[in-house]
Amino acid sequence: MDTHLYRLRFLRALVFGGILLVAFIFCFYELTQISKSNKNSVNSAAAIAASFTASPNTSSVSFLQEGVTNNDTDHRSIKVTVSSSSVVLNIYKGYTYLPLTSQSFPNNQTSYLEFLHAIYNLGFTSERSKPAVQSIAGQCPFGQKFTYSSDGISHAPASLWTTTCIGAGLGTFSGKTQSINSLFQNQVPGYNELVNQINLN
Repeated sequence: MDTHLYRLRFLRALVFGGILLVAFIFCFYELTQISKSNKNSVNSAAAIAASFTASPNTSSVSFLQEGVTNNDTDHRSIKVTVSSSSVVLNIYKGYTYLPLTSQSFPNNQTSYLEFLHAIYNLGFTSERSKPAVQSIAGQCPFGQKFTYSSDGISHAPASLWTTTCIGAGLGTFSGKTQSINSLFQNQVPGYNELVNQINLN
């Protein structure tokens, strides 16, 4: 009887010890994965920060502001594209982005780099981790839509978007919308006068 009880207790101890060992291994694995994930995130953020201003002569950034969902004749969009050589303001008509007007202003590398640093610090490359939807199509039909794009900048998202609506309309962009929008608009001399006849509502 004593031998049987001893064996039973020994088996229980083995099972309990095995459970503890499995739990320890699982926790160690999870902590390792979290550490790798955090390290990758830091490395990714560092790579984006380093590359964002690394090629000012071959890169450009743009901001597209699109009006409410209405008919093709009345639909309007405004796009500002900034590079080291120019700042271009385009006004589009309809959903196929038919150019209505286009104006270009000279720029230089020093000005462009200052602008890049400013929008980067405000979250121009900040991507929402778990957006409700990936596509801007059909979002915020009674509000305005904003798309932020980059070209020639490695490691940075090619395009992110948000809207003036909440919920799914928050989109994939998580930077400081109003501040970045204002910075783009400020790159265009006389911006308000040039767009004051454009109805986005």
